[in-house]
Amino acid sequence: RKADTLANTKALVTLKGWIRTRRLQGRGNLTFLSLSDGSCVDTIQIICERGSCVNYASEVLSPLSNTGASVAVQGQIVPSPGGSQAFEMHARSFSLLGGISQPQIPPKTGVSKALPVDGA
Repeated sequence: RKADTLANTKALVTLKGWIRTRRLQGRGNLTFLSLSDGSCVDTIQIICERGSCVNYASEVLSPLSNTGASVAVQGQIVPSPGGSQAFEMHARSFSLLGGISQPQIPPKTGVSKALPVDGA
């Protein structure tokens, strides 16, 4: 795997793909993204931090940076301290290539809580 080699260098790498998940933490100062490039089932975790990621406020926190949005992220591949993946990327720059707005789906109203039971 190229990630093994890249994790031992300080090289900047550019990854392009689609956001699978996005989680904000620390009052919006830290964002965890799960990025997929479509080449395999696995994703890579991208960590974007305010102050160290260019375009953080305008692109990472954009209302269009949702699941399915296409992005380009440049940063360093480092060993992950967590146990769920071997590597993660610490982002230095983030570009939103194609945004996705979240649909406003109103909650269903007037739906009965009773469930139909077959053969009862």
